[in-house]
Amino acid sequence: MKLYSQERRKGIPARRKSWRRATAKQRDSKASNEETPRRQQPEPRRRSAAATMELKRVYKIKQKKKKKKKKKKKKKKKKKKKKKKKKGRRKKEEGNRRRRRKEEEGNRRRRRRKEEAEEGNRRRRRSRRKETEEEEEERRRKETEERRKRKETEEEEEEEEEEEEEEEEEGGGRKQKKKKKKKKKKKKKKKKKKIHLHYQLCVHILLP
Repeated sequence: MKLYSQERRKGIPARRKSWRRATAKQRDSKASNEETPRRQQPEPRRRSAAATMELKRVYKIKQKKKKKKKKKKKKKKKKKKKKKKKKGRRKKEEGNRRRRRKEEEGNRRRRRRKEEAEEGNRRRRRSRRKETEEEEEERRRKETEERRKRKETEEEEEEEEEEEEEEEEEGGGRKQKKKKKKKKKKKKKKKKKKIHLHYQLCVHILLP
């Protein structure tokens, strides 16, 4: 009953029929064993001290091998750095010369590029200046032409007014035919240059 109760506690489903059969078989076997004498089982062999020592040695060797394998997996192989050979004096000097040459060539190229860029900029500026100068000249010409035209128109108007006044004086109110007169170009009056007072005094003192 004890076995059965333990099974129930653990949550194992009850197996009553099978359990009854097992108990019946146990009873039968007990009865038969009591009648017949018990078999004598052979005693277990005991290992010698030397054999046990051998087994321990083998076990230790295996354990060491396992540990080594684990270490190999963890460790990464480090590459050995090659030692640089010391250069001689001549080789050092040659290397320095090459380096200087390269630097000088680079500097020359930079200078050339700078000069070319500056020349290009100068050309552009010159071309722009030429364009601006031409535009200014054209503008001045136009202004001079406009002034000339204005002066001519003003002169014509003045002449016409003078003619009308003369006709009115002569005719006294009579209507007369207007005679077309040729345009007379007025002579431009030259402006007298103003001499500086200091200069005038100097001349006055020098000349008696």
